[in-house]
Amino acid sequence: MSEHPFTDPISRQVCTLHVQGGWVGIEHPGCDQIADPAVSLDSFYCPSCGFNGRVSGAWVVDMADQPHDLPPGHIYTTGDEDQ
Repeated sequence: MSEHPFTDPISRQVCTLHVQGGWVGIEHPGCDQIADPAVSLDSFYCPSCGFNGRVSGAWVVDMADQPHDLPPGHIYTTGDEDQ
């Protein structure tokens, strides 16, 4: 399984995209369930706790399709964090 941390631009909290064998899910703060990404909507939602966040659908597909050699703990950002 590969893990890809990123900052949700809505909540400004760190979430983690998990990818394993074509399956993708998003770990998010305050919940032990994995949220489902909605690639075409650039978002993710957890039916268990109601957490709704934003993530690039293109980035999710890219992470699911390609191996990456980024250092562990690398935090992906949208570039909007200072606004």
